[in-house]
Amino acid sequence: MQRINIKKLGLAVGSTAALLYLGCALVMMIAGHDGSVKLANSLLHGIDISTIIRMDMPFSEGLIGIVETFIIGWLIGASIAAIYNIGIKERKVMKILLATDGSDYSKAAVEEIAGRTFPPGTKVHIISAFENTALITSAPAPMGGLAGGYEETSVIVKKLAENTVKEAAEFLKRKKPELSISTEAINGSPKHVILNEAEKTGAGLIVVGSHGRGAAGRFLLGSVSQAVALHANCSVLIVRKQKIKSKQNEKKK
Repeated sequence: MQRINIKKLGLAVGSTAALLYLGCALVMMIAGHDGSVKLANSLLHGIDISTIIRMDMPFSEGLIGIVETFIIGWLIGASIAAIYNIGIKERKVMKILLATDGSDYSKAAVEEIAGRTFPPGTKVHIISAFENTALITSAPAPMGGLAGGYEETSVIVKKLAENTVKEAAEFLKRKKPELSISTEAINGSPKHVILNEAEKTGAGLIVVGSHGRGAAGRFLLGSVSQAVALHANCSVLIVRKQKIKSKQNEKKK
């Protein structure tokens, strides 16, 4: 349940009351005394108000009446909103940012989330950062000879990142259907992407694997996870899975 904006509801009720007051004044001017009495009596189910209707009200009094009606309406609306807000407790939705590169260590991070219990409505935003290194480090080739290759590499790298977040999302949806899951593949340096997305989404927890793909990947993602832990403005969970190393050794044998 969301809180009501006190000022906005007060303004809405006050404006509506003032418009009703102005509308009644215009009806009285158009319909005259007898017509206004008949209309009021029909609306009020026969109650005689002929003795309290004034047709000779000065313009200044009418203007003051509009202002007074607006103030009273504003106070009523603001009071209703304040009482409503006191009676409810705003539920804070937990937001988790899950960074993955598709490695076994990242999969361990996904499994860690799947194995935990979170409050209803928890939002998990799954991201995978990719870098177009070929486009950054290489100059455009003449006649477009290699440019197409660079562009194709960019598309492939982005597609891999999109597939990575898609697989993680499908796994979590099967294991934790109550979670609200979104995905995004983002071009940029992993540590900068993770930190920026955490700020952007208002994440209360960042989850990353301790290492990445291969020897170079393990060193790189290890530095990324450390950088995120040092510079993030929220809690960071670095998932380490000892069994992965033994499994990889068994495969080599």
